Amino acid sequence: MAVAAGPGLRLSRDRWPQGTSEVLHSVWTLVTSPGFGAVRAVIAALVAFMGALRSQVRSASKDRWWATFEWVMKNRVNEKDADSAIAAEWLAFLKGTATSPDEGPIINVLIEEALRRGPHES
Repeated sequence: MAVAAGPGLRLSRDRWPQGTSEVLHSVWTLVTSPGFGAVRAVIAALVAFMGALRSQVRSASKDRWWATFEWVMKNRVNEKDADSAIAAEWLAFLKGTATSPDEGPIINVLIEEALRRGPHES
């Protein structure tokens, strides 16, 4: 308590607007109250929940992207009598919706290969 009653604090109180120390005391009482602790716990739980939800959405998006990639490879690229221009368009679409930086270069190689094959070549 010696610090609280020190001359520096007393000098600062003289410069604060009237009633500031009472406001600070009220705020400190609120922040350290059990009720405010419960509010902080709820906020922390919401933040954790939102992080988990975002992670789940990202994972589902990545799974959908790979399912579409597999479908394109099976039905548009490796199909007998496949049109290479259509395959390249599908691959360009996938490149635009890539979920990771590693997928872009893979798609570039596949597009070049599809275009290199030419129309209706297997």
